[in-house]
Amino acid sequence: MPATYEAISSTTLTSATSTITFSSISSAYTDLKLVFVYKGTNGSAGRFTLNNDTSNLYSYMYVTGNGTSLSGTQVSNTSGPVPLTFGTSSPTTTFVTSIIDIVAYRGSTNKTILGTTHMNQGATTGEVNRVAYLYRSTSAITRIDLTRTSGAFDVGTMATLYGILKA
Repeated sequence: MPATYEAISSTTLTSATSTITFSSISSAYTDLKLVFVYKGTNGSAGRFTLNNDTSNLYSYMYVTGNGTSLSGTQVSNTSGPVPLTFGTSSPTTTFVTSIIDIVAYRGSTNKTILGTTHMNQGATTGEVNRVAYLYRSTSAITRIDLTRTSGAFDVGTMATLYGILKA
């Protein structure tokens, strides 16, 4: 990562777990970047929640494509946890990569979040998702929880949270 990025916390799973939590996030940065590489045995989608808030303060708009087709939609006023992947459910034999950029996470305005997810469904198919999230809370983000729609994250799942020093 560039010199302005500082790893705040990182984890690599040595046993399956259903939740990965980053808590007590420092306010020393301007933005956050979460790099998340995961898979699970049941192929369920990855999700995230901010500040342990499961209320309907989340909205998002996504587009997903696989080289053959393109789709997307908008979802307003939905409760957390919100999805990281759209379209085909997450594969069970390959890892999924999600990158989440949280802009001005400590500010007193609503939070804008941009996400990109890459999935390889096998030797001939893959999928890319781009999503813009809005978290309508004026509280600083101090906690991020990563979960699945069901099941656990497999051994080898990696998550690193970076603070961006000068965005």
